[in-house]
Amino acid sequence: MSINTKPLAGKTVIDLTTALAGPYATLLLAGLGARVIKVENPTRGGDSSRNNSPYVTSQGLNVRRTSEDDMSVSMMLRGRGKESVTLNLKHPESKQVLFDLISEADILVENYSAGVTKRLGVDYASVRHLNEKLVYTSISGFGAGTENGDRKAMDTIVQALSGVMMTAGEPGQPPVRFGLPIGDLSAPLFAVIGTLSALLQAEHTGEGQHVDVSMLGALTSMVACEPFDALESV
Repeated sequence: MSINTKPLAGKTVIDLTTALAGPYATLLLAGLGARVIKVENPTRGGDSSRNNSPYVTSQGLNVRRTSEDDMSVSMMLRGRGKESVTLNLKHPESKQVLFDLISEADILVENYSAGVTKRLGVDYASVRHLNEKLVYTSISGFGAGTENGDRKAMDTIVQALSGVMMTAGEPGQPPVRFGLPIGDLSAPLFAVIGTLSALLQAEHTGEGQHVDVSMLGALTSMVACEPFDALESV
């Protein structure tokens, strides 16, 4: 399939994500043919994944960075197929550049800690007037619209709270964390489903919306798909 025949060919995604969950979602959107413009913070060295070991060096793989040209394997995996620009969104000029990008985009994806986009003035309420059809997708630990939305989340914490760890390990032994960061990997799948659904609706109605996805909600839904409580009572 050529890039021009992919489902999201001609669509533009503004990528305000870092680490794993958000970049994985935008990677999937890029794979579907969207143009993804990744916005990184120059004051923090860009996406945190750029500092993840191992690195591709001139001498091959290395657990340590040996020069400025070395590239994290994590960043190469999740950054492929994307364009990149650095913007310090605390500066008015940089924020205006972002606003210009948003006005012409179809989708924005962010996974900032709760409250950060509002403080920066780039939350959905602040930018929706720039582009009525914009689909604005947020990925967080507990959901932007909940009373726990301001709590930071790690994959292990979400695995424990969702109950998924109770399904692993030996009978009579403590819960076991899954080897893969399934909270960070499952939430992006729900985010892409929600984003594509909202994009389709925007095409019909001319109105975008805020897609709010939580890691906890994604994992809990998976646990809820099986009647574990009923099985234990038999």
